[in-house]
Amino acid sequence: MLNRRLYGFGAFVLDPEQAILRDHDGQMIALPPKVVATLLVLVERRGEVVSKQVLMDAVWPESFVEEGNLTQNIFLLRRELGKTSDGEDYIQTLSKRGYRLTVPVVDLQRPEFTHEASRVQAWNLPLDQGHSGNRCCCSNPSRPMDLEIGSRPADGGRLCSDHS
Repeated sequence: MLNRRLYGFGAFVLDPEQAILRDHDGQMIALPPKVVATLLVLVERRGEVVSKQVLMDAVWPESFVEEGNLTQNIFLLRRELGKTSDGEDYIQTLSKRGYRLTVPVVDLQRPEFTHEASRVQAWNLPLDQGHSGNRCCCSNPSRPMDLEIGSRPADGGRLCSDHS
């Protein structure tokens, strides 16, 4: 069993090893590789302001690219991420300074499973709006739960409306 690092933020999970972004339902969000790389830099900086030059150097190392490429990546990320539960953009532009992620980032560890069609992964994200606010399948930050569709968590929790 292999452990991979994942980053949870807002209603999303980023898998940097696979360059995959998933929403809170585990659905993959298709993004071009350079857009995922842009997001990864912002996620790894955890709310710090990241200058345009630092982003461009990280995403396009040893290449000359126009600033418009970065601007397009940020545009695509904002379009796909939507708004936070507070109605704000996930990525804030700070004029003449750069960009920053506006939500907290949580480090997640997930064992590598052989996924069968009958299994779903309930990610360990903090409760977000849309959840009941009660103990549910995604409220235990210590471990992910691998649940059979239609089953209930073994520890007595319940499936929230987003996962039932």
